[in-house]
Amino acid sequence: MSPNGALTSYPSLAAFLRNAPDKLTGRPRPRSGIRESLFAGYVQDDWRLRSNFTVNLGLRYEMTTLPTNATTLPAVTVNGLNIASAPIQEITSLTGCSMSPTACGPVGVNTFIQSNPTNLNFEPRIGFA
Repeated sequence: MSPNGALTSYPSLAAFLRNAPDKLTGRPRPRSGIRESLFAGYVQDDWRLRSNFTVNLGLRYEMTTLPTNATTLPAVTVNGLNIASAPIQEITSLTGCSMSPTACGPVGVNTFIQSNPTNLNFEPRIGFA
């Protein structure tokens, strides 16, 4: 993610090296209320196997919700292109944009990320003393 809030994806390493992205997600206005929630839990147990040897086992789980915008951005028209009212506007394709200024127009989406990569964040812990 860049400092201005744009997220760019590239179809291949060669495209990345040529700076030829195929998708760009960005915030059209500087003020937005990006929200996400973090949930975490941890359990641990200790077993004293001998008077001088203890084993610790634990498991941590942590996940965040998908980032969303707390406010819906109003519909606007930019260079003759209608942008729908949505929490986030996303440019879905950067292919063939030079043919027309409206060829790669943004569409409304609810979040920056299509699927949540944090649903399976299990972190085992082990220790001994």
